[in-house]
Amino acid sequence: SIGGASTAVINLLDDDGASWSISGDATVVEGASASYAVSLSGSFQNGEAASVDLSLADVDTTSSDYADFSAAVSAAVAAYSGPGNYSLVGSTLAWTATADGQTPAPLTISLGTIDDGTVEANEVYTISLSSPGSSTGASVSLGGSTSVTTTITDNDAATVTIAATADGNETGPSPGQFTVTLSTTSATDTVIDYVVAGSASS
Repeated sequence: SIGGASTAVINLLDDDGASWSISGDATVVEGASASYAVSLSGSFQNGEAASVDLSLADVDTTSSDYADFSAAVSAAVAAYSGPGNYSLVGSTLAWTATADGQTPAPLTISLGTIDDGTVEANEVYTISLSSPGSSTGASVSLGGSTSVTTTITDNDAATVTIAATADGNETGPSPGQFTVTLSTTSATDTVIDYVVAGSASS
């Protein structure tokens, strides 16, 4: 006969982990698109999931300087062909394994910038990862690079021209007139030096 306990339960603690990271363009010319790769390391069992929050923070940009970030991530998710499946809910990106032993390919995000035709200083924003997790209990963390700072370099230039638009006359007297023209709108003050020369005197 069997006395006492006839069964025993052993819990196997998984010592494997996965980590999220991001890489991407440090600079982009205004009007072009910057590219970012969100990567998840590790090998997953079928049905295991990992998630992370994605955010874009303005350093000295505004939302009018680039395309909709959430739409760019959604487009990347829709274009992803495996292994496994990505999904996006709000700002949370999640990946789920669809077979044992899968490791996801990087998710490539293309974010367009807006060519506004204004002469301005370079502009900066940062894309960051945060709050790694798993709805299925997998061990997930942040590893490697967790943010990318991108500088939008301005592609606009302005020129200054001057023209005599009215002659002066000693009778009256009436002043001469010059018109100074800036070819393109500038986001900052434009400073111009000038010299008065010729045979006339003040």
